[in-house]
Amino acid sequence: MALKELLTDLACKNATAEGTKIRKLHDGQGLYLWIYEDGRKYWRLRYKIHDKEKSLSLGVYPIVGLKQARQLAQAEQVKLKSNIDPSIDRQIKKQYASKLFSV
Repeated sequence: MALKELLTDLACKNATAEGTKIRKLHDGQGLYLWIYEDGRKYWRLRYKIHDKEKSLSLGVYPIVGLKQARQLAQAEQVKLKSNIDPSIDRQIKKQYASKLFSV
């Protein structure tokens, strides 16, 4: 079995939806670049926890570049290895921040 090629900066920059509503380019280990037909591009991480498949947004391309998206995905994978759901972790942090700044 051949190794999958990882995305490159050039491939991300030049990617189009190619006539579909959403095109997903895989980078490996659950990291995807979603390309919409209107040209918007978003980084997403697919993961599985407690026998449920989930997805988490990691940012908008090109504001979040390929290297940074990989770093963000790796940080979320560390949480998963500790049995922490990144989506729930994010929600808890948002709630804490809103309480902190609503004083």
